[in-house]
Amino acid sequence: MFQKLPMIGSHPTGEAPATPSGERTQGSEHTTRQKEAAHQVDKLFSLLPPQDVADAEMFLTASVALFAEYPPAVMIKAVYEIPRLSDRPKLRLMTQVLNRIYAPIERDLERQRARQSHRDGSFERRTRTPDEQARVDAQVARARCELGIAGPAAEIEKK
Repeated sequence: MFQKLPMIGSHPTGEAPATPSGERTQGSEHTTRQKEAAHQVDKLFSLLPPQDVADAEMFLTASVALFAEYPPAVMIKAVYEIPRLSDRPKLRLMTQVLNRIYAPIERDLERQRARQSHRDGSFERRTRTPDEQARVDAQVARARCELGIAGPAAEIEKK
């Protein structure tokens, strides 16, 4: 199905595009992800009846571009999830399914980034305002009093 369509971002001659320094790049991650997306979209539409859209080529290109925004594991799961929901999927449905599948992965990545930033010390703790600090000090003093723990103020009074 996609063999006739040019890959999004591919060079018209079929060669890898030149970098600003004039070198040809081989196997960039973007191109690899585009190829994987094209393969997965091809699998998706092989499971479905022919799509009744005004411009089939544009629809397929948009589908590939949409799939390319996600990791391969998400693409693979979506290929089997989308046909279960509709035999005539629209881009909106594909986006919803891809987002739903990617959500737990995104949360896990966010947790990992937060843990890593905390370990690196790049996590900056916000300083309390004087009002906030006064409330915290009062809570600590109340808790110490209730538990019978002598605080710094009690030690000062003894002297």
